[in-house]
Amino acid sequence: MIKQTMVDLSKWTDDRKYTKGMCYALCEFLERLLSTQQVAIACVADELGYEIETVVAILQKLDCDINNVICDEQDESDYTEQMAQIMEIKHIKGA
Repeated sequence: MIKQTMVDLSKWTDDRKYTKGMCYALCEFLERLLSTQQVAIACVADELGYEIETVVAILQKLDCDINNVICDEQDESDYTEQMAQIMEIKHIKGA
């Protein structure tokens, strides 16, 4: 059994914001998950009542979107430190 501990990420980021390093970690995690854990994804999706193909497509889109944020940041700056906040998740008002 894996021992779960809570990490306080607020010392690095504001609410709903992610650092460059966090974005890289999320991309690497999602890419590995999608390429090596298809059975696990299918089991979780099925358990939650979601279509497997839809869940895979959502995870792929999330990976692509985060990667695009990293690419946008790299186009703007030759070098940004890993702790710089480069991504924010926002609610779209009126939706």
